Amino acid sequence: MPLEDLNRFGKRMLAGYALVLAYQLLLPPIVGLADNGDYAVVMDLFKLEPVNGGREDLYFRYLVPKYRREAQRKPEVVLLTTAHRTLAPAWLLNHVVSKDGYFDLRWTGLTHGLMAAAALALVLPLLQNVPGWRRTALAATLLLVYCDPQYVAQMNSFYTDATAFAYLMLAVACYLRRLYGAGDPRRNAWGLALSLGMFAAAKSQHALLAGPLVALLAGQHAPLAPLGRRGRIAALAALGLAGAVCLGFTPRAYTAQAFYNVVFLELLPRAADKPAVLRELGLKQEWIVYSGTGAYTPGAALREETFRQEFLARASHLRLAGYFLRHPGQAWVLIKLGMIEAAYQRPYIGNFANRRDCLRRTRARRSTCGAGGSTLGFATGRFSSSVTRWPWRRSPLSWPGASGPNCFRPSSRWQ
Repeated sequence: MPLEDLNRFGKRMLAGYALVLAYQLLLPPIVGLADNGDYAVVMDLFKLEPVNGGREDLYFRYLVPKYRREAQRKPEVVLLTTAHRTLAPAWLLNHVVSKDGYFDLRWTGLTHGLMAAAALALVLPLLQNVPGWRRTALAATLLLVYCDPQYVAQMNSFYTDATAFAYLMLAVACYLRRLYGAGDPRRNAWGLALSLGMFAAAKSQHALLAGPLVALLAGQHAPLAPLGRRGRIAALAALGLAGAVCLGFTPRAYTAQAFYNVVFLELLPRAADKPAVLRELGLKQEWIVYSGTGAYTPGAALREETFRQEFLARASHLRLAGYFLRHPGQAWVLIKLGMIEAAYQRPYIGNFANRRDCLRRTRARRSTCGAGGSTLGFATGRFSSSVTRWPWRRSPLSWPGASGPNCFRPSSRWQ
């Protein structure tokens, strides 16, 4: 989206957003999300290892800002994810400009921050001609929410969720430009299809959304109409294929951590009869000693290869589903806990590096506006609900006084 399409208001908003992102992501002390074990999905391909003085603080507690390249290691692809392609330019640039040979985590923040700023730049032309106080209110809301550390912290990380959210922001921006007739319709349609494909292939859990997204876009002709019949079919097929490939190459062992946490960290500590729980799930009775441990707890049994193989052989999601059906009360307790944690990106994980004045698992709170709700769930829900109402005959965000080619009003005629 050319910057010349932005008026003074739009350029000021974009500059303000960029400054806030730079302040949080690039200037010490940087804000990020500590590793919970998922960093390996991206790091293993680039042969990176954390530069950390104390391994006991590696997970959950502190953010590690520097990583060294282990030249003797073989690149390993744990999962297929678009985060590899997205962060590859950052890895190459760091390799060129780094003086100490270490990878600086701020390169991930710069990459994701630029993608978020690009999404905002695509949306701003829709806002800049909104009349009166409404424009100011919308602009203030956007800045308050998307400058919140709850959204920004994940950008300084190797989590695939950060890449997924960046592509989701671009997809929503392209969708809104199609909806309101701003810019080149064909370019917006291709941007929508490409961004959704990259979003769906960012993580196995997100790949499950490829099917519903294909169904929504297939049922509503207008969003991808500028691509023509063949282009539209190709875009939908590519979106479905991206999700299918991402799911198809997910190793079964990837589910072991989540299953272990549900059983030994959530169910057993709250169970009055622990042996009965293990018996219903088909697990060994002697494993009761691991109650209260998580997959990444120091000394966790799941780190032992022998235990991992036997656990995978016995773990069954069908048995777990049957257990919850027989004990709906326990399922409801876990759902309530999940809803409480849904307001955080990676709850109980620190946002800062290890410093003398920083306690373990310290989270950024300054300038937090209480965005509330899961970032990804909120944005996905808004996008899905918008698509199902396409096209809008009368939008709550359109006003009789608005005028001009970029006014915030649905286009009366699809181009």
